[in-house]
Amino acid sequence: MKKSLYSLILLASISVVFTSCSSSNNEKKQDDSYQINNNEESLLSRYAEKDENIAVDTTAAENTLSKIGKVKFDLKLVSELYPPEINGTPVQATMISRDDNNTRSLISYNLKGSGYLGAVDVAQISGNGKNITIRSNITFFDADINAVHADVDKIYAAVATSNPDIATEISSSGIRSYDFVSFELEDASTASVSLPSYAANSIVLFGDRVYATSGNTGGLSVYNKNLNERIAYVEIEDARWVDVNSSYIAVLKGDTNGDENGSVILINRSNFSITSEYPVAGVYTPEAKNTIELINHLAIIAAGKEGVKIMDLTTGQIKSTIPLPDPAALGLSPDVVTSNAASADDDKIFISNGEAGVYVAETNKDLEDYSPGENITTELLGKLQFGDLESVNHVSYRNKLLIVAAGLGGLKTVALTDK
Repeated sequence: MKKSLYSLILLASISVVFTSCSSSNNEKKQDDSYQINNNEESLLSRYAEKDENIAVDTTAAENTLSKIGKVKFDLKLVSELYPPEINGTPVQATMISRDDNNTRSLISYNLKGSGYLGAVDVAQISGNGKNITIRSNITFFDADINAVHADVDKIYAAVATSNPDIATEISSSGIRSYDFVSFELEDASTASVSLPSYAANSIVLFGDRVYATSGNTGGLSVYNKNLNERIAYVEIEDARWVDVNSSYIAVLKGDTNGDENGSVILINRSNFSITSEYPVAGVYTPEAKNTIELINHLAIIAAGKEGVKIMDLTTGQIKSTIPLPDPAALGLSPDVVTSNAASADDDKIFISNGEAGVYVAETNKDLEDYSPGENITTELLGKLQFGDLESVNHVSYRNKLLIVAAGLGGLKTVALTDK
């Protein structure tokens, strides 16, 4: 995680940027910390329509397992979004957040390495992913955007920043919200709050509450939608990701005692007490991204060096494991191969394995139909063959549409068709 920086050089560069910027009627700015662009024509230059078949390399699975499943679907790359450049510096795609209707997607970006630069795209999805139009963009000159989520009329960003509205001597972590109408961002930041630790790393809106985690020395913070009331704070060292559904608040926690085990912490929805803590092997790489995604009573856990785990949240039992690819077989260093994100729908699980790329696995049943205590088996099908895929930070799979946040490679959308 990045520690807060108060750099005169950074502040000077911000001033220069805004002195030199020209604004159309669709380009808005509120202060020297960010700029909003609702000019679709100028944003279109970052979009490319594609029509490319994506093969699944089954040999990648053979290097990991002796038994693999059969690929019974076709994949097609249908579009790409290139990452924005800020002051000539490209930022990397960190997360995709999609609405329930699969019509709007938010993409967050941050700066690789030291310093703070970031952005959020608001994109409209249509035609089964064939058309993804960037309708609005907000660029930040003093903040990394590590995760993002949206309500009907607000965007919530999990940030690491040097902005004095949020940053303190002991924290550079926070939440900022922005209004938008339909697909267009409005001028002003509606609210911001500081969080403990150095970087907010995940955020989700459920009902009328905003849930955010903030890493090494932070925990889980719960706010109302206007961010003017903190409802709860649960101290959880190395809190890496949060997800919420009608039954659970679940936080994925990293290893804090050196045994190379993280844990899933379940929190009471009424009084925010910790009700259960279940160990998960593998969530131990310092400052790494690891995600948890809830599907009813199941958790899909990207467990770093131990691959992907499927956990029954009623018992903490690991129902199935999808192993990490063998770095040596891929000609890669072990340092760059890790399961950092996973997303599931129906009987498919797509996995971001860092520089090893995106893998796909299949379960023996639709995960939505799982009842506690049932058996789940998984088969690793293989690796998706992209031509120029960068290290993958996040994946989102819904309604037979896969969206990949490919770091400096931007965004890739892939449509799935059953054979």
